[in-house]
Amino acid sequence: MRKKDGKQKKTSGALLNQEGADLRNIAAAIVFVKSSGYAPIFWEIDTDWGLADFPAVRIVADVCRKELLFEIVAEAMVRRESTCV
Repeated sequence: MRKKDGKQKKTSGALLNQEGADLRNIAAAIVFVKSSGYAPIFWEIDTDWGLADFPAVRIVADVCRKELLFEIVAEAMVRRESTCV
């Protein structure tokens, strides 16, 4: 299970990195934990990833994809330099 969690972090990080961002750029998020029984696993991962203080609403709701124990829907803010002349 930890291997899959690491893969999810790597995938999320890669998506953010494409835009010059990382997990610290998350401005708002909703975390769906599949069931209350998985909450302790999520809290451990949350701490390991350094997300314990990031702005998110965390709820127990079985809306995650079948293969996931939790799913994060997030918005990140990335500062861009203006290209207007």
